[in-house]
Amino acid sequence: MLPLTLTLQDWPVFVLGRGPAAIRRLGLVREAGATDIRVFSPGADAQTAEAAGALLMDHWPGDDEWRQARLAFIAGEDAAQSRMLAEAARAARVLVNVEDVPALCDFYVPSMVRRGDLLLTVATGGRSPGLCRAIRRDLEGRYGPEWADRLAEVSALRQGWRAAGHDTKTVAAKTTQYLLEKGWLQ
Repeated sequence: MLPLTLTLQDWPVFVLGRGPAAIRRLGLVREAGATDIRVFSPGADAQTAEAAGALLMDHWPGDDEWRQARLAFIAGEDAAQSRMLAEAARAARVLVNVEDVPALCDFYVPSMVRRGDLLLTVATGGRSPGLCRAIRRDLEGRYGPEWADRLAEVSALRQGWRAAGHDTKTVAAKTTQYLLEKGWLQ
């Protein structure tokens, strides 16, 4: 596994499927800042249609549409449909994630704690989602909402140190010292 953080702004991201699983994936990509989202769900149920709103496409993507995508999330479909959609995504060289089917995934979505721009993640390569959830709950308790403001504070200090001409090693040392002085980390 190679952990990456993707900036989804202006990336065409497809969410394919229906029901609570697809709605969760739609929420995930919205929360991650995706600005070009397309939801494909032929005959979508009322909840999926409501969650997708104007993003809803009442068909599966065709070849031309697949060529526009960069990332695809498939959720809430049966095994045969999920496999067909994953194969179509790969044929178009689109990275694909099929919820709860690691064998069909090019990437996994880690368990996350988001505090503003601070993102803490836990991953097991799809091997134990329950373990990820337990560790995520622990992190949520350790890193509360105040960490969004703390990040902004440390970021402003970092910018000042860099503007003053400090090198990367010095900035790292100053950051560590500041965190210790504040008592934010042991």
